Amino acid sequence: MGVESWQRFLPVMHLLVDQPNLVRKMMRMQGEFAATLAKIVLQEVEVDAAIFSEPIGGNDQPLLSPAMYEDIVLSSYAPVFEVLRRHGVENIIFQTYANARILIPLILKWVSIACGPVKSKSRPWIIYTYERSMDAI
Repeated sequence: MGVESWQRFLPVMHLLVDQPNLVRKMMRMQGEFAATLAKIVLQEVEVDAAIFSEPIGGNDQPLLSPAMYEDIVLSSYAPVFEVLRRHGVENIIFQTYANARILIPLILKWVSIACGPVKSKSRPWIIYTYERSMDAI
């Protein structure tokens, strides 16, 4: 949806609460567009991995609840994931710079690897990486 700055953040949060169906529609359209582009590229180029990078939270937690994140965001990526898998892209990686640890189980239902920072009491920052077998997809 193009939340690229704090100036756009508040209006998008209002849309998520007030008009979630509009947000779903916008995200679905964006996902379908990205899938179309991916299909065109993958017809010409063989790739080893696809990386989704998203700043979806702060140092302490994600900005969206797990249910809302899966319903609105991850489901909008479904067309892209389908195209990637159809073209043999085995490594689908989700990368974030936020503390999204609570979302990891949901994310791993859709992708093969998830990684990002987590603030811990014993160390200022640690990088977590979770991986699941592509056989589970």
